[in-house]
Formats: sequence, structure tokens, C-alpha cells
Amino acid sequence: MYLLSQIIKWLKANFIHVLLEIIKWLKANFIHVLLEIIKWLKANRMISLSVIHALWMLILTFVWLNRSVTYGDEMFLIQMTSGVKRLILGLEEKPDKNDFLFVNVAYDRKLIEKRKNGIFSGNQDITDRAKLAQFFRVLSQRPDNHRFILCDIFFRDPSPDDRMLLTEMRKMRHILIPYHKTAPGRWEFPIFDGIESGAADYTTADTKGTFLKFALTGEDMRKTIPLRMYERLHSATFRKKGFLYLMNGKLSLNSVILDFRIRNSHLNEGGYYGDFCMNLWELLSLPDAVLHELTKDRIIVIGDLKERDMHETVFGETAGTLILLNAYLSLVNKENIVSAPLIMVLFGVCLLLSFHIFSGKTLEERQWRIRMIRSVIRGRFIAKLVNYLLVLGAFSVILYFIFNIHINILLIAAYLTVLESVIRYVGKKRQSPVP
Repeated sequence: MYLLSQIIKWLKANFIHVLLEIIKWLKANFIHVLLEIIKWLKANRMISLSVIHALWMLILTFVWLNRSVTYGDEMFLIQMTSGVKRLILGLEEKPDKNDFLFVNVAYDRKLIEKRKNGIFSGNQDITDRAKLAQFFRVLSQRPDNHRFILCDIFFRDPSPDDRMLLTEMRKMRHILIPYHKTAPGRWEFPIFDGIESGAADYTTADTKGTFLKFALTGEDMRKTIPLRMYERLHSATFRKKGFLYLMNGKLSLNSVILDFRIRNSHLNEGGYYGDFCMNLWELLSLPDAVLHELTKDRIIVIGDLKERDMHETVFGETAGTLILLNAYLSLVNKENIVSAPLIMVLFGVCLLLSFHIFSGKTLEERQWRIRMIRSVIRGRFIAKLVNYLLVLGAFSVILYFIFNIHINILLIAAYLTVLESVIRYVGKKRQSPVP
């Protein structure tokens, strides 16, 4: 397994290097290459049609990649390849443990009155805001000591400690709190004014609520906490132009598959970040000087990391706060950026598939299918669909290992199968003698 992981690392590094050298050469000889390509395409109409169709497929692929919705085939591939990549081959690099301090508030609760339309309706427990205010009061003594505060606590209902907490929060120079969507186009905001906030919602892949992809913005371009956090810490700008998304002027995806560099198991005692994950009440028992040293130059991540705010992922139950943090880390590692090598690889595969369809040969004639399928699947349409699923599935796995993205193989396979069937049918009709 170690040898295989080293081979994959070497292929990834050299693959991108070679593609960059090719791009460099093409830039230097752009006009000459373009004229030669146009001349050659005029003499080869079938190739021209394949190129146009490949461009069309490339556009559809990027439109689909920008969707936060994930379907069954993508979910299966992500679960399989993520498990192999992270758990079996161990191809992961954990962020430096000295960059973060994790503050768990799951066991710092307080009862407050619950009212509806001003009428008392019972009690509810919320995060103890007095303790939180005390924690911020210590941090505000040295406002530039810490790097950032991700406070994933939704301040929805008022409490007797709100004025004290708001006073201390306003002293924080680098802090973000969440707001949530209640219905399409409707949002519920925190009761605190003047504190920067971001959206903290995402879509799931199945009825079990399994999380797979994180959208950086919603349909109304409301920016999420990870995106706002990245913009603040890295002086970045993210915007939409037409159907394209741009990060600092570079083509970007709006939805990313999270790598989960930091998982709940890493926060447990003995885990990689175990020494830097503490309950709020434990931190408050420390002397101020020790707390300042512990938070120095760190991103402070505050949230329910153990009990209530847990969500199903391909790596098991994960705290919602860690989902937000891992989305931020994906941006740090530029996994949202659409690189030139990625475009070239996608276009190359789309071109090969387009050429195959318009050339008149089937996958069977090219021997691209597994022989066992012939004896198992009798229906021609289903057999063709399975052929494309095998080819696209292998390609999608390669994409994930190199670029950390997946394509919807079922959608593309179905499209190519229907297109191939139509072209073959039209071709046979033209060849048949006219009665």
C-alpha cells in the first residue's frame, strides 16, 4: 500500500508539471497553433463536430459541478474513493495542530424562558452566554493575540446575559457568527446587531441527511461562513459573473467536495488535535496568561463538537462546526479553483467520447467493455449504459485522486447512451434502401 501511495503522489506531481509545460509551450506558439488547428478542422468535419460537442459537454460538466445537490452514483463514488484515499492509502495531510483551538460548548448549557408571542411556554437550554462573555472578555484584553474566531452558535432567542455578551463580542476584531435559512428565500438572523455573520446551511445527498458537497453561496449569492472567513483571512474576493464563479479573478467552483482534513475522531483524547480541544468551562478555569498563550496566533473554533450538532458524512458523524471549518480549509488548499490542467483533462476526455460517438464505432467494437457484461446483460441500451458507466467511473476516480472532484457519471452516461443510440438509428435509416 505504501508503494502504491508513493506512485500516486509521483504521478500527481509529474502529471500536473507536464501539463503546465504543455500550456507554457502553447502560450508561446498560440497563433501558429490556432491557425493550424483551424486549417486541420476544416479538412476534418467529423473532428470539428467532435470538438464542438466536447465544448458543449465541458460546459454542462461545469454547470453540474457547481450544483450542491449530490445523487446516488456520486455518493457511492465519493464514499468509495474517500475511504481508499484517506483511510487505506493514508493520502492526507492534517493542518498544523498549532493553528487551531477547539472550544466545545456542548456541556456549558443554561436554562432560559421560552416565549412565543410574549407568552411564557416553558424553558429551554442554550449555550451559557455568561460563560461565553467571560471567555471573550479575557480574549479582548489582547485583541490581536488570536487570529480569528469562528463562533458556530446561533443566537436566536434572547437571554438575560445578552447585553454583557454583545458588549464583549463587539470588542472582537475577527469573529463570525451564523444565520440560517428557514424556507426558500427566507432567512433567520441572530439577535445581535453589528456582529459579522454568514450563512451556515448546506444540502444533503439522501434521506438520511448524509452531507457530501458544500456550496460557497446560495442561489441569492448569500455568502457562507467558510467563504466569508476565507475572504477576511486571505484578502480574497468571490463573485458571480454570468453562470461563472470567480475567486480573485480565477475561475472557481461554487460547490466543493470536502476532504475532512479535521474529523471528530481527531478531537478525541489521544487524537491529533486532542490536546487542543477543550470544554469552555475548562478554559475558563485557566489563568488569563495561560489562556492568552493557548490562543496565540490560532483560529478559535467554538461550537457544539460532541453532542447535538452532529451530521452524517462519509467519515461517520461529524460536528456541523467541523463541516464549516473543513469547507474553509478546502478554500485554503484552492480545491475550488478550476485549474488549466483540469480543463485540459476534462476537455480531452469529452473529446475522446465525442469522437467515439460520431465516428460510427461502438464501445463493443473498440473492446472498451468487460467481456463478462456480454453474458450478464442482454439489453443493448442497458449494456451501452453500463459500458459508459465503467469508463466514466474510472475517469471520475482519477479526477478525485488528482483534483478532488467527482463528475455525475450516471447523468453523463445516460446522455451519451441516448445520443449514441440516436446517431446509430439515424445512420442506419440513411443507409437503408429507399423503397
